[in-house]
Amino acid sequence: MIRARRPQVRFSRELEPTRTSFGTTTAAVKEKPKLTQNEQLLAEIRALQPPAPPPRPEREPIDLNGIKPTDLLIGAGTYALVSYIAWQGCVGSTEWFEAHPQESSFYVVQRISSIARVVVIAMCALGSGITGIASAGQAALAVQVTIAISRGELDPDAERRMPKRRMTSVETLFSYMTGGSKRRE
Repeated sequence: MIRARRPQVRFSRELEPTRTSFGTTTAAVKEKPKLTQNEQLLAEIRALQPPAPPPRPEREPIDLNGIKPTDLLIGAGTYALVSYIAWQGCVGSTEWFEAHPQESSFYVVQRISSIARVVVIAMCALGSGITGIASAGQAALAVQVTIAISRGELDPDAERRMPKRRMTSVETLFSYMTGGSKRRE
């Protein structure tokens, strides 16, 4: 037995034009392009970053007028003397520790005495090195100031103007204790 097929409802192509796209219209797409995932992450990262710091203020050049080379040489000599004394202390303490070894059967006493030796010698050497470098720097500044005075760039007899700086908290407290400044209320 053969059955007859019933007619089925079909779409009429004559009534509607054929659509090729079922998404949003092209006008909506052109208004705001869709961001990729990397672009979205980059936008989130940039939104979370703190604002850029303001540029540093320009430093005022230090006025070297009023500095006398003799004062600098006196300071360099003082630093050199302190450096020499610290070096002699380093050598003397090294010789003393070598002549008097610390012998003990206690492990803790041995370790503490060796740490004490290292600390004493290191402090003397550090003090000697730092004051030696300061002495060389101040002597070099004395040479530069002398050359600038001979060229006429600096005046050693001018009034010395110190650069302005803020008082530290210790200086502020000290001035409160000595009555040097009125208390801010």
